[in-house]
Amino acid sequence: MQDVNSLFEDIVENSNVEIYLSYCPTIDDLVLGVRDRSKKRISGSFVLFKGKKQNIFFLISFLYDLGKDIETISKNLNERYSRRILNQEFSINNRTKGSYTSSEIEFISKCAANETTDNNVYSS
Repeated sequence: MQDVNSLFEDIVENSNVEIYLSYCPTIDDLVLGVRDRSKKRISGSFVLFKGKKQNIFFLISFLYDLGKDIETISKNLNERYSRRILNQEFSINNRTKGSYTSSEIEFISKCAANETTDNNVYSS
């Protein structure tokens, strides 16, 4: 199981699509999503990774207080989410933290395989 830092490093080094970190008011928490054409208007920026520019990990401007680089952002989020990760609480459904639903697993699998044209964040 990856911690937040390992996940973000994996995204920057291995993703072939842009990923954004955003806030979702429906679940009142942060989400990662694929930054497709429909997300290009969202204000934010690609943050530094190991002191260098990168063009994979995009942070919306609403979350700039998390940090200006991936290392600081992941440190802040690791502090916030490490307990939930250890408890395998990766999702929120009906405002309850827990594991992924079967439909979420299917959606994530399709996105990972790039089989869907709607690679936005999951909504149930």
